[in-house]
Amino acid sequence: AESGKKIDAVLIKSAINRARGGEEMVSAVAEELAGLAAMRRAYGEHRKEDGTTADEKKVAPRKDSSDTNDGTTRRLYLESSYVFEVATEVVRASATEVVLAATVFHPQGGGQPSDRGVVEVGDGTFFVSSVEAKSRDAGEIVHVGTWDTRVPVERGSAATARIDAKHRELCARLHSAGHAIDVAVDRAGYDVVPAKGYHFPDGNAYVEYQGKVADTAAFVAALNDHLLAIVAADEPTRVDTDPSSGDRIVAVAGKPIPCGGTHVRSTAQLGAVTVTKAKHKSGKLRVSYVLADESSS
Repeated sequence: AESGKKIDAVLIKSAINRARGGEEMVSAVAEELAGLAAMRRAYGEHRKEDGTTADEKKVAPRKDSSDTNDGTTRRLYLESSYVFEVATEVVRASATEVVLAATVFHPQGGGQPSDRGVVEVGDGTFFVSSVEAKSRDAGEIVHVGTWDTRVPVERGSAATARIDAKHRELCARLHSAGHAIDVAVDRAGYDVVPAKGYHFPDGNAYVEYQGKVADTAAFVAALNDHLLAIVAADEPTRVDTDPSSGDRIVAVAGKPIPCGGTHVRSTAQLGAVTVTKAKHKSGKLRVSYVLADESSS
């Protein structure tokens, strides 16, 4: 209880410091308290309903070249989308940033938001608000956020990094759904080229293509028909490494694409995916989509 009061006080003070008075202050405080409630739900309870094994949820860092002091963080999210926690050690830490030897936190990039969660070091808890990668394939992963209570943190200190598993699973589903739409486009016989995707869980997910279609309504209907079949077929996701380039290759429903994001194990885990609209904009074809339970996740 005392720990909860301390966190409340820190978050409220943070909101007030950032606000400028009046309605803005009230809004900031409310937002911080909502964030606190979400954190408590995510990290104060052990989730047992997600179908993953204990080994997938929590792993110990491997002692290999990626755990040395060469400025590279071991990226566990590339090894499995269903590893939610890792025991690791601190490389460096400040009032607003923490770098670890290994992390389960996916940084923002590739159309996917960063994971959210906590890093625990001794009696201190660091609430991670965003995650940054210094480069795509190597270098440090920087966890950005705030401490509940500032504690002395030395290099080599034992740490536990834990992400919000529910948020991770939703982001993985949204990202894989974008890939599944690429497959649906191919199977429907449309000659458009994938350009980019936006897979954030804010109700505005989309994928864009270069090219045009004559009838957007027929296009949307065809994609939804194929998506139903793709999900029903429960097609597996494969993750490989291109031997010539070293790129990570993710194949959702059999279509290989270079990708550093998190993904479902198979298409059945997507649930219902619905293309809501398609429109031509600035020379691109934007395809918007939703998951059936996205708003409640």
